[in-house]
Amino acid sequence: MSEQRRFSAARQMFTDFFRINQHARPWHLPVMTGLCAMIPALIGSFYGAFSLGVIGCLGAMVFIYIPQANLGKRLFTLLMVAIGFQISYFLSATSSDTLLGSTLILFLITLVMTLVVRVLQVALPGRFFFVLVAITATLHAPGMPTVEERMLILGLGSLTSIVGMLVYHLLVPVNPAAGPGKLPPNQSADDPWIATLADGLCSAVFVALTFYIASELELLKPYWATIACAAILQGNSLRHMWQRQAQRIVGTAMGLGVAWLLFSFQPSTLVLAIAIGLFNFAIQSLVVRNYALALVFITPMTLIFSEASSLQTDLSTLMEERFVETVLGSLIGFIGGWVLHRLLKQG
Repeated sequence: MSEQRRFSAARQMFTDFFRINQHARPWHLPVMTGLCAMIPALIGSFYGAFSLGVIGCLGAMVFIYIPQANLGKRLFTLLMVAIGFQISYFLSATSSDTLLGSTLILFLITLVMTLVVRVLQVALPGRFFFVLVAITATLHAPGMPTVEERMLILGLGSLTSIVGMLVYHLLVPVNPAAGPGKLPPNQSADDPWIATLADGLCSAVFVALTFYIASELELLKPYWATIACAAILQGNSLRHMWQRQAQRIVGTAMGLGVAWLLFSFQPSTLVLAIAIGLFNFAIQSLVVRNYALALVFITPMTLIFSEASSLQTDLSTLMEERFVETVLGSLIGFIGGWVLHRLLKQG
């Protein structure tokens, strides 16, 4: 009987891996997300400063946090997220000279943002993009502008999305039947604070540990492993985390094929800017339906983000390193998820 249950569970997991979930997300929301992300990249391409435009794209990700609520609530949420992006970027960028400093700040940001999204009832993706912004701020490239200049560009990108939200709100009435967005795991409106604190502490430890290990191993891009770990820890159950881990590895492998195809044509920055918009549209359309399919487009988009200032990096090396670090980060993230769920189960 036990053998039969295990077989049934494995079959269910296999089915869930490939299932295309039904979701009521309207088509115009991914369209607006793609437009808001593409505008900073287009401006950067036009002025010959594509790497700065990509920083603006990162700031424009605040649009993803738009809630199903009135204008005041939407404006407040996006402003708070934009301020959180600024704080995360500043703290991480100013402490990135040493590995220990970067690791400690990453721990602090992950912990604090877990608590903040709990207090403000921020729906998914929750803390993830705050961590992503912090990790991105650790990147160093020759001729990179000052921290203040980069923060200004990041803020202008967020402003683009806030203006986009105002236009979107005027064009598309709020659907009261949609209700609030799904809250991050362990952060429902009535859960005890101890669960949120455990989630924050455990996630912060493993995200920071992943960054430290990847850096000590002298991997090419240690932030890729860290991003993978942070994404896995978004799962709402151990089974869900295992599924996300498998989907992330498979989706990343397929996404690397898309990235290889794109970069093999040596695209101009204009083409890359348009690709950012299209990838964002695809991601927001697919992420609620099948995580692996969304990663087919997340992977090339994050490669554009991370390699905007060094697009001549050897392609095969880049692809191989990205896959290895994704596997490493996913495994550490799953271990972190196992520890977290053991803690929560034991109360």
